[in-house]
Amino acid sequence: MKNTIVIYYSRTGASRIVAEAVAKKLGCRVAEVFYPGHEKVKYWEACKQAMFKRVCEIECDADAQNLDSFERVIFVFPIWAFTLCSPIRSFMLSRKAQLKNYELIATAGGSGLRGCVKAATEILGAAPKHSVMLRDENIRAGKVDLPEWVLLLK
Repeated sequence: MKNTIVIYYSRTGASRIVAEAVAKKLGCRVAEVFYPGHEKVKYWEACKQAMFKRVCEIECDADAQNLDSFERVIFVFPIWAFTLCSPIRSFMLSRKAQLKNYELIATAGGSGLRGCVKAATEILGAAPKHSVMLRDENIRAGKVDLPEWVLLLK
């Protein structure tokens, strides 16, 4: 799907695996959001950033710089403290005028999809068309079960 881009942030690699699987299935571009120095931020500090809706300095691949040419953006990211991780929150805030249609695929060891949908809706002014949470343990075991709505986008 040429008018779709997958934008992801991955701290541990699980979200990267999912993002690449989605992009491959759809035949679309994939772009990474980078959080320079994230390896120095301890897990609980990252959770605190998310809970208090803090933004962080980010960098991203060239394809993610201008989203005007994409009709759909699929975000893939880890859930931090039951909400959006700071790098994706920062990305959404910095490009909200360019985001038309979007979907959310969250990765987590626990839960928190509802908080992510709520936060994204507040930032972007509209709810995602679709959202799903995939479990880290399944991803690491090689079971990336993409939701049916992803398969229907092609």
